[in-house]
Amino acid sequence: MAEASGKAEAVRGLDLDDWELYRVMDSDTGEVLCSIGLRASGEPSAVEYGFWALDDAEPTRTGTLSELARGKAWSDKEREEALREVVRKHGKDVALKVKDVVFNIGTK
Repeated sequence: MAEASGKAEAVRGLDLDDWELYRVMDSDTGEVLCSIGLRASGEPSAVEYGFWALDDAEPTRTGTLSELARGKAWSDKEREEALREVVRKHGKDVALKVKDVVFNIGTK
């Protein structure tokens, strides 16, 4: 398992259907540590997520975060909050801590 050498950066990638996709990369090596997909859930104020450790083809973790988004229109601050929560829950799978991640997620 690759371990983060220090700081990591989360950047927004291309969207896929209703999913917003993000990659978290080691700032020193450029290695992708994990990928995270977010989408507004059918439930009010909820966000579904998928977490891909390293280069797994399918998400290794999935779930729903409550009380984060307001339907389809949500802010970058809310996106960052959702990403932080996913890293908090599953970052240990790739030796990643929230305090080590810089979030550069401006909307496309």
